[in-house]
Order: sequence, then structure tokens, then C-alpha cells
Amino acid sequence: MLQFNWVGWSFVLLFVSGTVVMLASYFRLVQGSKAGRQRLIDSIDLPRTRELRARAFAARYGHKRDIDFPEAKRLLREAYSRGDKLAGMQLQRLLYFDQGMSAARESERIFHDCRDALLELVKLSHPEANFLFCNTCGMHSMDEIAMMYETESLFEACDAGFVPAWLLRGDIESDPADGCDPDEAMLWYRKAADEGWLAGRTGVAKVLCDPAYSGFDPAKGIAMLRECAARTDSHAMQLLARMLLDDELGHYDPEEARQWLARAVKLGEYYACIELAILHRDGTGGPVDIVEARRLLRIATQFSFDSEARKLLSELDEPSGTGTSE
Repeated sequence: MLQFNWVGWSFVLLFVSGTVVMLASYFRLVQGSKAGRQRLIDSIDLPRTRELRARAFAARYGHKRDIDFPEAKRLLREAYSRGDKLAGMQLQRLLYFDQGMSAARESERIFHDCRDALLELVKLSHPEANFLFCNTCGMHSMDEIAMMYETESLFEACDAGFVPAWLLRGDIESDPADGCDPDEAMLWYRKAADEGWLAGRTGVAKVLCDPAYSGFDPAKGIAMLRECAARTDSHAMQLLARMLLDDELGHYDPEEARQWLARAVKLGEYYACIELAILHRDGTGGPVDIVEARRLLRIATQFSFDSEARKLLSELDEPSGTGTSE
């Protein structure tokens, strides 16, 4: 009987010791895996340049400050020159919307240099990488599978509290081409605005001017757009001009719209060039000026993704569209 107990306890001890060894091995494996993942993250999300990227985001979207695209680019260039691939992907996005083929070529070069590193972080659900993945030109084709991954990446970035992803979520929810849910868009824009992001406040103002929004209030929205436009938000300038040209909102003022579009043009906005050219062509908010319309459209043709400006310019150059400043 005594012999049997010793044998039984031996099996118990062997089982316990084996379990402990297995758990210890698993713990080391998990810890090693975590350490490996952290090393990979730190090799791409460089600690020495992380602050530069954060400051660039603040300048790009106006976090507790005015928006300043040139400063954002300067900070990103500095970080990218130190090997920061995430900064490179941010910079690639800004350069894509710059004038000139040199900017387009540089954008493409940076994209190919940084793409693989970004995708490695996307696999690890890195919030900033997820945001850049679904907000970076040329990252993937727009087939159903790509769109599914893009949506999942955006949702993960939003859930992680990455505020630029909130802003992108608001942009998507407020876009008629994507189904348009202004009430949902307002939730995301307001979250960003409450955190002190100027671009979020611009989004709130935009939704307030949408008749489909349950809290439709164009007077308040236009007042907020004026405030944001005054803080060098070129997107707010364009939105404000559009609201001032919409006589159904009750604040029709095409002369002021011209002024805001002219300011947005100076900040390098493609669509502002198009919209202001149309006002000069049609004599809305001021005299007809075909020469100025042509000048603005020629500026717009310097953007690599241009198509509309060339079409409008060719129409002006037709015999019935020629003319001089009037």
C-alpha cells in the first residue's frame, strides 16, 4: 500500500514538474515573441524621431494650434532623413497633393521606400501604421478585399484612440460617395474637436451645414468655419466658400466666397483653384475675368492628379470661350 502511494505521488510530481516546465517554456516563448515584436516596432517606429512625427501631426491637423502644412513637411523631412519610415509615409501623402511633377516623383519614391516597413507594422495592429495604410495614396488597389482590410485598419486605429483616424472616419461618414451618415460623422469630428484638434472643429462645422444632419444649424456652422479658416485651415476656407455660395443656407455671399478661395489658392489648394476659376469665368461675386480664370486653371494643371482643370481650360480655349479681362 505504501509503495503504491509513493508511485502515485511520483506521477503527480512528474506531472506538476512537466506542467511547470511547459508553462515556463510557453512564458519564455510569449515573452520572447513580445520582445521580438517590440524590437520590430522600435526598428520602424523610431523612438528618436517619434516626437517629430507627433509635432508634424499637430501642425497638419491643428492640435491645440493653427494648421501649418509647410511646418508639417519640414518636421517630416527631418524625421525621414533620420530613417523614420512612418514619417516618410506621412510625407508621401502631403507631397502627393503638392504642385509639380517633381513632388509627384518624390512622393512615389518615398512610397516604395517605406511601404514594406509600414506593412510590417500593420500586421502588428500599430495604430499609426493602420491609419497610414488606409490614408496613403497608392498603398493598395480598391478591390473588395483591399477595402475590407482598409476598413479593419481604420476601425482598429480609431479604437486605439489615434485621433487622425477619427478625423478620417468623420470624412468618410460625411462623404455622399460613401453613403453619408452625418450624425455618425459628427460623433467622430466632435471627439477630435473635444481633444483640441482644429480639423475636428472644421468637421463639426461642415456637418452643421448639412441639411441631412439631425442638428442642422448653418448659422452656427458658418460661424465656426470662419473661425477655423482664420486659423489657416485651407480646407475650412474652401468649405466656407461653398456654404457662402449655397443660397439655400441663407448666407449667400459670393464676394466673400471669392476672398476665401483666393486665400486657399495661396496655400496651394487644388480645388480652390478650380472653384475660384469658375467664379471668375462666370462673373460670380465679381466681374468676369477669363484671363484670371485661365491663370488659376493653369496652376491647377500642375497637380499630378489633375483632370478637371485641363478639361475646363480646353473649354475656355475654344473659340466661344476666349476672351480677356472684363
